[in-house]
Amino acid sequence: MIFSKNIVLLLVASSLSFANTLSGNAHAVDIVSEVRVDTGVRVEVFENAKEMEGRGRVKFVFSGNVGLKLSEDTLVQFVTSMSTGETFNGSFSTVEEGDVLRPFEVHQRRAFAEVHTKLAQTRVQAQLGALGIESGLDNKTGLDRAGWVDGGRVIVDHPEYGEISVTVGAIVGVKSITGEDDPSFITRWEKLETINYVEIEMSKEAVIDSEVLKKISAELGYEHLEGENYIKAAARADFNAISVILEGLVDFHGAKKIVFGYGFNLNDVVAGLNAGVFYEYYEPTLHGELSSGIYNAEGVSWLAELGLKRKLKGGAMIKASVKGRFAPIAQDFMVRADLTLYFRAKRK
Repeated sequence: MIFSKNIVLLLVASSLSFANTLSGNAHAVDIVSEVRVDTGVRVEVFENAKEMEGRGRVKFVFSGNVGLKLSEDTLVQFVTSMSTGETFNGSFSTVEEGDVLRPFEVHQRRAFAEVHTKLAQTRVQAQLGALGIESGLDNKTGLDRAGWVDGGRVIVDHPEYGEISVTVGAIVGVKSITGEDDPSFITRWEKLETINYVEIEMSKEAVIDSEVLKKISAELGYEHLEGENYIKAAARADFNAISVILEGLVDFHGAKKIVFGYGFNLNDVVAGLNAGVFYEYYEPTLHGELSSGIYNAEGVSWLAELGLKRKLKGGAMIKASVKGRFAPIAQDFMVRADLTLYFRAKRK
């Protein structure tokens, strides 16, 4: 696959320079206790996908986070994210088609304010604005994480009773809902007329810490989207070096998606390394174009992924992963690789 390396390098270099400037000048604004800039470049490569022949695909994400620590237990943050892509689940831009170069399309997908606080032993988080998608335990059955929800979210986490998350808002800027794709939150707000999305999730984890089993996690949720209702559930058991994961999503008409797989902690081989192998059964009527545009195909798929996460000096972090999917019925094979750099400037 061929794409414009100069454009990607320029974007990365600009972001790194901006992060370094923030880091060096964070002390100049006493009220800002933490400034974080995240940058990421993702490259997606398709094999046996005829509609993508001769096209270069690249994803670029820029996000910024300004945090104001008001007390030991209270933090106010302002979060923003810009990304390539023209659709809800399409965060990649076609930059080269044959011999024709195409410009990047970059949109302000998310922008919201959030408050973190602690009441007794309960942690409370509230968000308002153009939000991201809740990821859950593993999120291979939910809405695509490249998407958005315009509205509010409250998360309450109690050490004994677990966590509950409630999201209320609207998903617009999607062709199947509003007749056109519009990933920019600035123009999406003008189209907000009514609430069409509600999500309630409850999760709990139990630390076992036996010789074999270390932790069990479970999640149950309800989702309402544009007149359709869904029930989703997930469970995860963490052993010494292996995790067993089961996820399911079903709508009230019986359509379903099931994912079962194993995660592997390879930290003893390479620090921060992990892997996973998953089996997926999917019926495409679920969520339609709002589900993952990379891995979903009708019928059965096999997924494999390899990830690396490393902390660097100065509060920086690097994450890299390679994910592949084979769909025998669709006769499709896909591979995606991504690299993400995080930078954090902090003043106490």
